[in-house]
Order: sequence, then structure tokens, then C-alpha cells
Amino acid sequence: MRTYRWLEAAVFALCLASSCALTTVAQRPHLYSKQEPIRLDFDMQNISKPATYETGYLWDFSNNTFIQPFTKAPRFGRKSVEAYNVNVLDEVPNSSWFTNRNGLRQMSVAEIKRGPNETDGPAPGPLTVVKGKTNGITPGFQVKDSRGDIYLLKFDPIGYLEMSSGAEAISTRLFYAIGYNVPQNTIYRFRRDQLKLDPKATFTDSMGQKRQLTEADIDAILKLAASYPNGEYRALASKFLKGKPVGNFKFAGVREDDPNDIIPHEHRRDLRGLRVFAAWLNHNDIRNGNNLDMFVKEDGREFIRHYLIDFGSTLGSDTAFPNSNEVGYAHQVDFGEARKSLLTFGLYQPHWRSTENRVQFTSVGNFASDKFKPHQWKSNFPMEAFQNLTDRDAYWAAKIVASFTDEQIRAAVATGELSDPKAAEYLTQQLIKRRDAIAQEYFNRNAALDDLQLQQTSNGWVINFTDLKIQFARNNDETTYEYQLSPAGNPNQILAKGKLDSPRLELSSELLRQIATSGSTEADRGVAQLKLKRTGDKKEMVAWVFYEDLRKHLRLVGQLN
Repeated sequence: MRTYRWLEAAVFALCLASSCALTTVAQRPHLYSKQEPIRLDFDMQNISKPATYETGYLWDFSNNTFIQPFTKAPRFGRKSVEAYNVNVLDEVPNSSWFTNRNGLRQMSVAEIKRGPNETDGPAPGPLTVVKGKTNGITPGFQVKDSRGDIYLLKFDPIGYLEMSSGAEAISTRLFYAIGYNVPQNTIYRFRRDQLKLDPKATFTDSMGQKRQLTEADIDAILKLAASYPNGEYRALASKFLKGKPVGNFKFAGVREDDPNDIIPHEHRRDLRGLRVFAAWLNHNDIRNGNNLDMFVKEDGREFIRHYLIDFGSTLGSDTAFPNSNEVGYAHQVDFGEARKSLLTFGLYQPHWRSTENRVQFTSVGNFASDKFKPHQWKSNFPMEAFQNLTDRDAYWAAKIVASFTDEQIRAAVATGELSDPKAAEYLTQQLIKRRDAIAQEYFNRNAALDDLQLQQTSNGWVINFTDLKIQFARNNDETTYEYQLSPAGNPNQILAKGKLDSPRLELSSELLRQIATSGSTEADRGVAQLKLKRTGDKKEMVAWVFYEDLRKHLRLVGQLN
């Protein structure tokens, strides 16, 4: 069955590659290409409805904590493999998994606040309770508004009003702006008398028995929910997604019944880089059970779109209570930490073992930046895609995190509707500081010379680039750069080299003619390799440019950082 599945996938991929220019499953076969970079990885071909595949928390925990780490080769014995789903510019094309948003184009404050929302939340008026919520940690139920839209209402734990609901609303906006598919989540306030019970509503009790939902059940659920002094309840209203749910996706392997799913998940950059985004927002409970595959119909085609859901355990919230001090610093069962303690006979005591209460605002929970080290951040248990994160994956993600301005972050925090302005400002500042830490960490691991812009002048062409390390550090110190230009097919032959006093390289008409006549094959004719680095720095950025002499036109056709 497995052999047949891969044969089917191979045939399917071949058809897509020839008709839709899909990125291949193999690692980048070429560092540059004269063809336009792939912007859309079209994994949305029509398929038959797959079976529903779900994993529970116990399986998630045991598989990722005990089975996967001990059935794979030790990490020190494995060679790092770069992500498969990248184009020649080393970027992730849009797909059913990811859509480039803020990292591609600066979103407006209004767009940040709106996020994925199609409405402003449940319509005014009564809500009909159609089902009790029986899974997950937080109490809640499903309701239908006057428009006929169905929402899942989730409440804050008593003593921590606004914490988990605020975290979920804020993180939803940020994950959406990053590029992921997420549900519509809004803050909703209501009174008990707005709830009307559907006579057909059902509920599964603590004994696992399905029965009719009663008014007493609703009251019992609300007794577990935090409320305002005036009697109003506050909920996170999560609008039901379009399509049919078909279970969860995994962070390794492929989905057997989805012919579109041909890239092993552990080699998807959008899943590897998710570790960096999760670290920023402290999404410690990221796992199979907190994502969802939806079988959707769009433009006459039916396929699976992949969603991240359930952000109640982000920022300072662990859903039912604030984060404990070890969240983000250690796995729930952490063999590495146990080994350190064993080898030092218990003398090793990490800072997070402190009993210090770090909750400054009950509406925020335990969320800080002072001890945050992005590369050391850990989710509740190890995930194979996260373990495969390379410096290039992290650099891609860090560029997106760094693209968020202070104003955008403040706008996202505003959607959490925290009553205390001091709490909102505290949360904003922690997100800004964690953003800066991520940029500093991963920009220092790469050349971080990026955003090449090609401009034609009367004397030839100019290549402008951005020094992200200097730009993000807000450093006005003078920096010089070194460049080297060679034929792509013969990097040892130097066409030009020198130093630059600014991030700007001018290519004369004579140099462009040399580029145009270089190369011995059709693939590399007219293509030059450009190496850029800061003076005295070993890390360099490599780009490839193609000059068409007939059109007098220069294009960027490849890039690696």
C-alpha cells in the first residue's frame, strides 16, 4: 500500500510539475534559473474526500517524546537537509499551507486588526446554544447567531479574566499576518439571558454519555467561566471554518490519502520556521491536536487546506492558568535537562526552576522577554519539523518576525481588548523585545544582506541591497562591504570585485556586456554570480543576476543567504 501511495504521488507530482510549475520534492536542483521564480506551489488540485485522521494528546505526547526521538538517527549523526519547498530566491511560495503576507508587503494597521475575520463576531441579538463543548481544557459551547453562523465560545479561567481569550485573539492576528491559515477569532461579551437553548442540543458528560443539553448544563459551564463584576461574560468566539474537518496534520511524513501532499512535513520550511514564530508568541502547546485539515471547495476544486487552531496556550497563558516558569524552556519530559542534572549530581539548577511568581498582570499571565533565547526555546514536546530547523529556515522566519513594526504589534494586542492599559502596554513591549531578540539571534547567524532591488540608470544598472543586521539594530555606524562578480558557470573567473561604502553596487555598461557574453551553456549564458559581505565578515550572501543584452534588462534569478 505504501509503495502504491508513493507511485501515485510521483505520477501526480510529475503532472503538476509539467502543468503548474510546482516546486519539486527534491532539494533545489538549481541555485538559479532564468525562469520566473515560483510564487505559487499549486497543491490545490481536485482530490477525493479523504478519511478523517485525528490524534489525541496522549498519542501526540508519547509519539513525540518517546517514539520519534528514539527511532530516528541521533541528531549528531544526521546531516542537516535544507527545506524542499523553497524557490530559487530561497523563499516559500504560497500554498494550501502558507500565504506570504506581512513579510511580503507591509500590512496596514486595519488589516492587522481584522486578520482573517469576515465578520465582527456573532451578530447582535440572542445566541442559540446548539452543543456543549466537551473536548479541550476550557469550558464552552457551540452557538448559532441570527445570521446562522456557528461559533465556538471559549471562556477564561476564574481568576484570570481576559488571559486565554486575549492571548488567542492576539495570536490569531499575528499568525495570520505571518502567513498561516487560522480561524476567525474575536472577543465577545454577553449576558446569560442572551443564550437560548436549542431543544436538539446535545452534550457528552464526564462519563462519556451523550445526552440532551439542559439549561442546568449551561449554568454549570458558566460557573467555571470568569466574568466581569457587572455580570457580563467574556468569551473567545471562534467561527467555524468553511469546509469539512478531516482531522489533523502531522509534523513529519505526508498524509497518505492526499495526493497533493507530496513534501514530507519535516522538510517544509513553513513548518520548520513555525518554531521561530511559536517562540516569539510562546506557543508552547503547538502539536498535531492543535491544527486542523479542512476539506474545502474553491473554484470548482476540492482539496485540503491546512489550519493552525487553538491559541489559548500562547503569550503568558497556558489556557487554564498562567504559564509555569519552565514553559518555553523545557519539554514536559526533557531528557536533555535530566542529563544535565544527572551529570552535575543535581548542582545544575536552571533559572526556570525558581518558584518566583512572574505574573505581573492576571490578564497577561506569565510572559516575559528578559531571559528569552530564541534558539533555545522549546515547545511542550519535541517536534520533528522543529528539530530539523536550519539557519536558513530560521533566517526566513526571522525576517518575517522583524517585518512587524511596533505599531503593528500594538494593533494586534489591541484586539485582545485588555481592560488595563498597563497590561496591554506591558504585553506589547514584551512582544517587541522578543521580536528584537529573534532578529538579533538569526541575523547574526547569516550574512543578512537582503532585499536586492535592481534599478536601471543612464550608465547601466544599480543593485541596491539592505543590511538587515544594521537596519534592525538601528545602528548608524559606517559599514563597508566587499563584492565579487563572476560568471555563474565559472565562479573562479572574476569579472569585478571591490569595496562599497554603502549598500549600493553600480554595474557599468561594459561590465553588463561581459556578463551577457559569459557562460558556455544556455542555462548559464548571461548569468553572473554576485557575492556580498561586510568587510571583515566571513558570512556572505550569494545572488545570481541575468542580463539580457537584447532587452538591456537585468533580473535577479537566484539568491542564498
